[in-house]
Amino acid sequence: MKLVLPGEINYLNIIDVLQKLFKIGEKIFNKILQSLNRFISLLAISSIIIAITGFLLPFFSFLLYGINIDFGLLFASFLITFAVYSLNKLTDIKEDSINNANRARFTEKNSHLIILAVVASTIIAIYLSYIKSIFAIFVILFPFCVGFIYSIKIANFRLKDIIGIKSLSVALSWAFIGTFIPVAVQSSNILLVSLIFYFFF
Repeated sequence: MKLVLPGEINYLNIIDVLQKLFKIGEKIFNKILQSLNRFISLLAISSIIIAITGFLLPFFSFLLYGINIDFGLLFASFLITFAVYSLNKLTDIKEDSINNANRARFTEKNSHLIILAVVASTIIAIYLSYIKSIFAIFVILFPFCVGFIYSIKIANFRLKDIIGIKSLSVALSWAFIGTFIPVAVQSSNILLVSLIFYFFF
């Protein structure tokens, strides 16, 4: 029988505790990593990232005009961008099932929630614009109307089926939002408006 000294017992206990702590820490780290991966995947396949662009584009436009930033309209731009691109995903499930299967599965699985989010986002965006002016409502709704006409099939025909229409409608919508949201807050001279529209287009 091997004689174990008291000091050696304490050492073995410490090693055992450290190993258990390491295993617990490893499990916690793996769970955090999995949650982070799911979050990043959600951002990638949803319209959140592109909606952030819808916030930042007019933000920089305010800076170009030298106009005080209106965060209500920036948030309205975020929401309407989210609504437009979410609507497009709903109408593109068939195409995405070939080109982007993960996004197609996500959209199909959460279609009811996405429809609800589109409606809620649009209503809030219109309200935030209405607080500012009627012109602001027109500016905010412009990309939504373009996206709606672009995505919806009428008599087995969609504008997006025409070559080049996608690039044109996307460029026009971004340029319109970027150029005219600040103008809804404060008017500017036609030359500066034209230059900024050309810059974004």
